[in-house]
Amino acid sequence: MATFDCQPDDALRAAATNLRYQVQAGKKLDPLLPQAFGLAAQVLYLAYGIHVYEVQLRGAIWLCGRNLVEMVTGEGKTIAALLPLFLRALPGEGVLLATANDYLAARAFFERLGMTVGCVTDQSEDRQRREAYRCDVTLWNRFPVRI
Repeated sequence: MATFDCQPDDALRAAATNLRYQVQAGKKLDPLLPQAFGLAAQVLYLAYGIHVYEVQLRGAIWLCGRNLVEMVTGEGKTIAALLPLFLRALPGEGVLLATANDYLAARAFFERLGMTVGCVTDQSEDRQRREAYRCDVTLWNRFPVRI
């Protein structure tokens, strides 16, 4: 099993790319969950000084099972959402995070892992929306959705 302690961004990005190759080679996502979550947690710690706590990890695991998760204010819903988004984005088919919050920090998180990120807001033109939806991760800010 890989360890990601104290690795520079290039090594972390290479580890993310390796996970993508494994998925492209036919490996299922579920067995990659521990490694993907570990990598994502290491990026959060090295880049932002954020520790992933058990409640966030549990929420992330539940979200990976396509479940709804209720967390109270302060438990770290953002962190709990980032982990499964990274895992689900590995196949390169695109994932969408709909939120009422500003996710500029989330954009940098995914970019550190070598993923393309698009943002959709109320002010996005149709061309900008189409480009955003072609990315690995689309951060969708505000409602309603227009495609």
